[in-house]
Amino acid sequence: MLLMGLLLLLGGILSLQAQSPELPRCIDRPGTVTLPRINYNYYCLETITQTEVGRPFAYTALAFAPDGTLYATRPLQGQLIALTDANGDGLPESEQVLLDGLTTPNALYMAEDGLYIAGGPHIYRYADSELSTLVDNLPNGTGYWTGGIAVHADHIYVGIAVNCDNCQPDADRGVILSYARDGSDRQIVATGLHQPVALTVFQGEIWFTDIMPPDDPHYPQDEINRLIIGADYGYPACSGECEPPVIPIQAGYAPLSLLAYTGEAFPNLEGQLLALFAGAERTAALRGPDLVGFKVQPESIMAEALFPYDLSVIKDGPFMIDRTGGYTNPATNLLNQRGAGFWPFRLYGMAISPEGWIVFSVSDGRLMALRTR
Repeated sequence: MLLMGLLLLLGGILSLQAQSPELPRCIDRPGTVTLPRINYNYYCLETITQTEVGRPFAYTALAFAPDGTLYATRPLQGQLIALTDANGDGLPESEQVLLDGLTTPNALYMAEDGLYIAGGPHIYRYADSELSTLVDNLPNGTGYWTGGIAVHADHIYVGIAVNCDNCQPDADRGVILSYARDGSDRQIVATGLHQPVALTVFQGEIWFTDIMPPDDPHYPQDEINRLIIGADYGYPACSGECEPPVIPIQAGYAPLSLLAYTGEAFPNLEGQLLALFAGAERTAALRGPDLVGFKVQPESIMAEALFPYDLSVIKDGPFMIDRTGGYTNPATNLLNQRGAGFWPFRLYGMAISPEGWIVFSVSDGRLMALRTR
């Protein structure tokens, strides 16, 4: 019995080592970059791959499968891309077009029963190498692309943006819709939104971002919200009781991706809500791109900028969000001016690998990763 126990223990250790190989030091890894600046106490920033195809939207939404396959959307080509690790470095760099002919796919969510895809009028599910169309009549055709998608408690949730910025939106626009997992039972579960572009599950609930019209003084803040069924979130105007944002963000940051951090790679991020800010576009103020971790507590919201980060211009450690003014990071502008940020490129999609590494996409066709040192 003792020998059998030792053999089982040794087998478990070898299995764990096979799943989590020893990484070379940052400086020894060929894809490592030093700009944009990051917090080198925790992270190593690496380029995974770069493509000319479909830029600037070469990779928008991202989602990992449990086996480590990274899925990405390429909306203007109507494609779902699968990336796998062919060179054994733990990063998915080998690209294959998995599906073609989709309608502007721009949102992904990996659930236990398959990969959910939203684009144009469609919600698709890809499982067991087969594509099913669950919904084919989402509001679309004018305004913004179809927003984010998430699956929770046997329901699909999808964000639908307004059809215009300077008019009264249609009744089924500027909303979050819910469906049963088979695409039936359509319901409007939230109203008063402008561009609900990212949805995720955090603390057992649906959370989502809402991006406001650029440089409109009536809407000085982008938002991160918790879904309350039946709530009005106040766009274009609050005529009654409206739900305020949980995390206000100064307008222009454009939070395009939202994820609850899961994984063991970065214990400092445990329990945080990660927000990827695309960065300013068509705005007077230069804000973002940023990657921020939010620690959400009933009495306060703490923020920590993962990048851009430089101790000479940014406070070391988390800082409390001013709920009146909203999240802002003055250091980002300074770092961008020094060439130490991502500007003028934008950031689009984000996913967390089974190891807990953070992968994100850049508008110049790059996929990049934050890994352990």
